[in-house]
Amino acid sequence: MRVAIVERDEKVLEELKKGLKRVDPNYELAGTAGNGQSAYEMITVMQPNLVIMDIGLPRMNGLNLLRKLRTEGREFRVIIITKDKDFQQAKQAIDLGVDGYLVQPFRPMELKKALSRIHEKIRNEYWMQASFTVENILLSCRYGEIISNQKLNEMTIRKFGFTVDDPGYLFTVSMADEYEEQKENIRGFLEEICRRECGFSASVICSDRWKQVYLIIYRVREARNWKEYFQKNVVTGLCRNFPGTIICVWIETKQLTKLVDAMIQAGSLMEWNLLQPRGVLICQQTVEKFEAVPVRYPVELEQRMREMIFDENKKGIARQFQLVCEEMKREKYFPKEMKYSIIRFCMAAGLNYRNYGGEIDETKILSLMQQITYAISWKQIEKAIQGLERMISYEHKFEQYSTLIQKAMEIIRKEYDSGITLEEAASQLYVSEEYLSSQFKKETGYNFTETVRKYRIEKIKELLRTTKYKMNQIAGLVGYSDPKYMSKVFKEEEGILPTEYRRNSNGIS
Repeated sequence: MRVAIVERDEKVLEELKKGLKRVDPNYELAGTAGNGQSAYEMITVMQPNLVIMDIGLPRMNGLNLLRKLRTEGREFRVIIITKDKDFQQAKQAIDLGVDGYLVQPFRPMELKKALSRIHEKIRNEYWMQASFTVENILLSCRYGEIISNQKLNEMTIRKFGFTVDDPGYLFTVSMADEYEEQKENIRGFLEEICRRECGFSASVICSDRWKQVYLIIYRVREARNWKEYFQKNVVTGLCRNFPGTIICVWIETKQLTKLVDAMIQAGSLMEWNLLQPRGVLICQQTVEKFEAVPVRYPVELEQRMREMIFDENKKGIARQFQLVCEEMKREKYFPKEMKYSIIRFCMAAGLNYRNYGGEIDETKILSLMQQITYAISWKQIEKAIQGLERMISYEHKFEQYSTLIQKAMEIIRKEYDSGITLEEAASQLYVSEEYLSSQFKKETGYNFTETVRKYRIEKIKELLRTTKYKMNQIAGLVGYSDPKYMSKVFKEEEGILPTEYRRNSNGIS
């Protein structure tokens, strides 16, 4: 730090110079002066970071000198030295931005404390300036962590030319399940748009949590129909350059501080992509004008699906799923009602398969239905339906085992979540516990209890990977009354806690 000392008393001047060296040898003495006029010239030329100044200077007193320098826009830290505690002088000094106040005679420790306070202020300001960026301001608005005030607005208008009370726009791009593959390419494309367009300023932010790329538009300099511009130039360009799912949403926000609300609104509009052709910019006005018709549930298709299941017609089953999706696409239904109808159809198919004698994994089917609930593209819905199709299988999973053990395995699959015991299974199969236990171990390599436990662990892993359920919900679904005990058992089997497994498998946290 460069320090200038302005002091008329030579003895005090020497004490100050020695004191600086003792406090921190890295302080650089930029210059000294003994009167106001020479101090003004020295400070103007040397531009120190800190000035230690005597108030009672000849030819121009300290306060007048400081006032003149401040009027010229000179910025530096100041410690003033005075021989008395004059309240009026102190008030004037504070108004002029003085940082420290020493009354003669002062001890070396007082100088050290004053310098330490200055050093801390400078360090804090440095880090504040380093973090005071447009991106950080907009991120704070995005998370609802910023509150508008006069000082903040003065700082942002002076440094960046806008305030957080200004209006703006939010352009959101979702690639659905292709986010990880495409996010950097989409970011680069949008940043190039920002570089070319001078009618506004913007910042691009990727959200790995929501799997979306945001373009936050601020400091709009031209009065144009920006929504139309983005439809014609940006959305069209994205669809032309990037294959796969591209969903674009446009939100106008009256204040940048309301960005968090705009992002929530953008998220809720994403599902309207199910009703739009590729390349349409979705906005609230479009949704409000939508004239929906009441949903007509495809009862005939459900009946036909039942027949296909009982006929073991895999191609026919796939065709019914295809037809129900085509029917939903053809009509003008609200997205949520349309997805609910598809879920109802899938659940009916699962129930019919169970009535036929098939086995349906309830936790897995719940996970697939949840995927449809949150789907924003037909590709996501079709992927979930394909998962259900694979569950409707007519192949015998346990063919390698004897009839007795196959039946025991089926009992475990049906009743693992209710704490099925060897005794209960043996009773259902009309054999003794000893015989069932012996045969089970002989054919599978595991005893009955171990198999139930491993089956539960696999179900827990599946739920951790594919759902947002909390630990107590998962515990209940797989038959554990205590989620802590479930976590203990899981760690014994897998070596890590369920929460760690979910994080490591890139599941939902």
